[in-house]
Amino acid sequence: MSRTFDQVVEEEKAFHRASVALDEMPSCTNCFDRWASCFALGPQIKSVYRFGTGQDCKDKLDDFKFCLTLKGMSQEEKYEAWIHRKAQKSATKRLGPESSENVWEIRRCVAPSPGASGRVPARCSEKRPVLTIARRAPPSCPPAETPPSTRRQADSLSASPSARQRLRQRLSNPHRP
Repeated sequence: MSRTFDQVVEEEKAFHRASVALDEMPSCTNCFDRWASCFALGPQIKSVYRFGTGQDCKDKLDDFKFCLTLKGMSQEEKYEAWIHRKAQKSATKRLGPESSENVWEIRRCVAPSPGASGRVPARCSEKRPVLTIARRAPPSCPPAETPPSTRRQADSLSASPSARQRLRQRLSNPHRP
């Protein structure tokens, strides 16, 4: 199931709106502090130890520059622009070649061995070619089931504004039942 960039951006916008409250949006001072702390000795040594190279601070600098461009906007406009930017960055990562979602998309429907009829079920043949990871394929394709987290996200998309506010409050205060 191939999704377009715009569809993924809309999914990410809904996720970021539900997870980031208006008053939790980072300020330019916070963005500058993150960028400056990126060059500190500790994070650089940790990056060299883990990855063999120094930490790249370009993304944090880009966030700081973007924050500076929002200065003339109202708080709501800043929030929407920030959410849109985060959604685009997340969508780019999700659709990129190194995304772990590629593995899950491949494994959604493992083509079974042809049965007595000698043909693959229609649900599997309509999808793109599938890499068989296991030596033995399951007897049939399981019906596509929506994971609980996606159902909750879809429910929140169609929820009323008051339900969204409750969701934001619940996400911002995880210790409250």
